[in-house]
Amino acid sequence: MELTEAVQRIVRHHIFLILAMVALGMLVPLGLESGRDPSYKATARVGFDAADTANPEEAKSRTDTATAIITSQGNVGFALEKAGINPDQRDPANVAENHVSVQAIGTSSVLELSVTDKDPKIAMRMANALAGELVTLRTKAILGPSQEELTRLNGLIKVQEQVKDTSTTGSVKYEAAQDELESLNASRAALLLAMPPEPTVIDEATLPDKPEASGVKAQMAVGGLLGLAVGLALASVLEALRPTIVSSDALARELSAPIVGRLPRAPQQARALGDTRLPVYLQLAAAGAGVDAVQLVAVGPPVDLPRLTRWLQAAVGPAPDIEAIDMQSATDALSLTSSALVPVGSDQRPPVGLIVVSPSVLPKSALTSIEHLVAMTQWPLIGIITYQRRRFARSVPPDDLSAPLVRKAVTSSSQQSASAS
Repeated sequence: MELTEAVQRIVRHHIFLILAMVALGMLVPLGLESGRDPSYKATARVGFDAADTANPEEAKSRTDTATAIITSQGNVGFALEKAGINPDQRDPANVAENHVSVQAIGTSSVLELSVTDKDPKIAMRMANALAGELVTLRTKAILGPSQEELTRLNGLIKVQEQVKDTSTTGSVKYEAAQDELESLNASRAALLLAMPPEPTVIDEATLPDKPEASGVKAQMAVGGLLGLAVGLALASVLEALRPTIVSSDALARELSAPIVGRLPRAPQQARALGDTRLPVYLQLAAAGAGVDAVQLVAVGPPVDLPRLTRWLQAAVGPAPDIEAIDMQSATDALSLTSSALVPVGSDQRPPVGLIVVSPSVLPKSALTSIEHLVAMTQWPLIGIITYQRRRFARSVPPDDLSAPLVRKAVTSSSQQSASAS
């Protein structure tokens, strides 16, 4: 029960605060996204290495290598120039950091190089320029030494062919050139066989026809969850600082008094009593407390006690005598005579029993006035009437509430004390 009430105190009483935080958390990414231009993504595929990788770790290593090569500011600037883009229009550092990405396709040797931009044509040209630059740089890295050796062997072969052509067939010089050519051609064939295939652009980027998905829905979901957490935290803090009573049963436990009636709405918002058992329970509460007069006193927001009093008087009849007071009226009544008070420990019958009229949800601090009234008067608190507070309900016009309020319980007690003296 305590856990349920704690949840109700935090969630039910502060539901508008929590919903406001959730809405704010969802609106922040939506607002940020609304101020951005649509982004287009162009992707080119590059054959990066000769062989596929054996595991995801090697694939990641290959991807990291390609990313390090292509996202250097110099390479991006060169690609921008090659794509015919003015460096003043696109900052190479910003493009490299936020608009260029490389992703491996599984564990294959093929990489996807993507460029995002608000202009689809620029995205396409940049992707193709960077793909070409990546192929060039990778070719130099893995084939540079082999190509240099191949160039050297081709040069030697050409020289030996010239020596052979200028030599007499069967001569020593001719035979030496022939042997050298055979050795050089064998070395060249072995080098060509050992050389891996050159990196190449497998698929060039095409013009993207629609903007890239922004992911704003996922961001709104995350923002809503964060807003919910913040709202619950704020509600918990507020509830710790200003505790709230959130049910009729909790109110009854707080005041140590029974619930004699539960109204569906405040009296000024209804045309009838709304609880047929209330008059019977009120009579039982008065009889159990041994009082002949009942005073209705409201806590929380203003409530039309005269209307409720009229309904109860019509339903109960002459006994018990039912009247309505407010806190100021109670103070004025006590000032009429001190004999209205019942000393602590006295066997004298209390002249008045109090019935509290309260919303089922209200701040705990609102009960302080009732506690003070009971402590000063020693009038027993014999019951509680609760009602559902409706924030936006309209008041129903009264039928006949012109009769003035009287305090018969206190005045009759004063008269009895005066005659006894």
